[in-house]
Amino acid sequence: MAEIYAHYRNDISLRGLCKLTNFPRWRLRYYLVTEPKRQEKKNILAQEEQWVKEVALKHKTYGYRGVYVELNKLYKLGRERVRLHMAQLGLGKQLPKHKRKSAPEFSNLADLPAGRKVQIDATRFELRDGIAWKYVVQDVSSRACLALETVRQVSKEAAASALLAGKNSLEKLGITETLVVQSNAGSDFTSAHFQSVCKSLGASWHR
Repeated sequence: MAEIYAHYRNDISLRGLCKLTNFPRWRLRYYLVTEPKRQEKKNILAQEEQWVKEVALKHKTYGYRGVYVELNKLYKLGRERVRLHMAQLGLGKQLPKHKRKSAPEFSNLADLPAGRKVQIDATRFELRDGIAWKYVVQDVSSRACLALETVRQVSKEAAASALLAGKNSLEKLGITETLVVQSNAGSDFTSAHFQSVCKSLGASWHR
């Protein structure tokens, strides 16, 4: 549109340009009428960018929220507008990237060591007075439930306690094999505390 407008201004009349380019006359006319508003908006955005740039360079460790607070001591500018300007200018502190945990030691069924396989999982459910979690320990071969433990929030201690209760249930039945503990990769199961308990019983494997 801007190129067509430039030709109209420099080379040819509005009617002649529309006939030559087969461009709707009403669209070009509308563009001409709204040109002052567009230019005014560009000027406002340029001024806002300058404000944001000055404050961001003065406070180099600030994110867009900090710049927004400082900027609004002098000018009134929305927080999202500040964020967009900072993104376009490439300003703002870089947030550290979280590193993913390394892959579990055992990832395939073929890699599992010898031993009796038990499975542990945590199920979330709601009560009238809030949320609770139930740890369930099962014997994989028989699908028998070895232990249940209900807690208000998941934790490595609760997971280890449920696993040890499952181990005790097997011992009462005369089963003393080393265990291979199957679990998902939740933070309670991948914690150092739970893993140390697994190693004392045998080994662990994450699905």
